[in-house]
Amino acid sequence: MAYEPLNEVFCNANSISELDDEKQLSIFPNPAQNNFHVELPDQNFSLEISDPIGRKIYSQKNIFDKTEIDCGDLLDGIYFIRVAVKESTFSRKIIIVR
Repeated sequence: MAYEPLNEVFCNANSISELDDEKQLSIFPNPAQNNFHVELPDQNFSLEISDPIGRKIYSQKNIFDKTEIDCGDLLDGIYFIRVAVKESTFSRKIIIVR
């Protein structure tokens, strides 16, 4: 009996510090109602929020440590947050429910 691999695993992290940065990224509460927080302790970062079809609906640059996002104008649903720190980019989902 021959076995074939089902999937190959790829890792795009260039260093251990990138993995540490990703682990420290915190987005809460999730799901959110009127606002949510994005935290990346002791780091400068920028972020973009896009809707499910990829349209950028919000961006903020030069954030240090944390920020609060007002999502009161967003419709209920799933949104994607892209956080850029140093040479790395991390993506997360946020759910807006009222």
